[in-house]
Amino acid sequence: MPVDLLFDGSGDPVVGPDFITDTSSGVPLTLRGYQVELDEQGNETVFGPAPTLRARGRNGFNYVPGFGIGFVSVPAPGYDITESDLPGGGLIIPGFDSFTGSNARAIEWMEIIFPSVVTLNYIDVDDSSNFDRSIWAAGFDGTPDYSRGLTNALQGALVQNSRDDATDGLFRHIFDETFVGSTLLIGAAPDFDLGNIVGRDRSSSFYITGLGFQINGDAPPPPPPVAVAEPPTVTLLALGLIGLALTRRSSRPA
Repeated sequence: MPVDLLFDGSGDPVVGPDFITDTSSGVPLTLRGYQVELDEQGNETVFGPAPTLRARGRNGFNYVPGFGIGFVSVPAPGYDITESDLPGGGLIIPGFDSFTGSNARAIEWMEIIFPSVVTLNYIDVDDSSNFDRSIWAAGFDGTPDYSRGLTNALQGALVQNSRDDATDGLFRHIFDETFVGSTLLIGAAPDFDLGNIVGRDRSSSFYITGLGFQINGDAPPPPPPVAVAEPPTVTLLALGLIGLALTRRSSRPA
């Protein structure tokens, strides 16, 4: 069943201590935000999960979002992030971003858990700053393990990188039909390479405004295979036809 999901703020999401559960287009979803920090030696520390946030009412760089999902990285009890979106920790970019005003490099992403395996078709994003909206996405059949960092968690997963080639406004990232999983990660493209995540020439920042996917469990079953006669059966059938032809021939009147 194809689903076009819009994060427009409709419905009645339930906000937990480290997640949001939401039902959009009849599909129940669990949404969680994460961030990885890399120190100067390249060591990774993953923070999260944390609830994602609705874009409405969260402005940054004079951008006024209409709708979407974002993630604000601010220090909180049990969530001790050392980097800040801007030097001195001033202005916070409310979307998912890979920009940092400190020595620690960082990437933010959203984890979406579906009720069954899906095939991803597209991801819609919108501006949350004056950076572009390049993304990476990873599909899992199960839940990723971040205990040893994001790079290790992405090993064996299908990761696709998608560049933003527009100038402003809503942008749609298209994915091929080989992108399958029950858990989807959507992250901000950094200005450095990290495992299968390809760095860009600048950091990215965006709201996630919509998804298009196919629920694989609702796909019609394939047609049954056509029966093919085994070689001995074919041989016996041919001999029988030859014998029948000879019998009919010998029974004709002289």
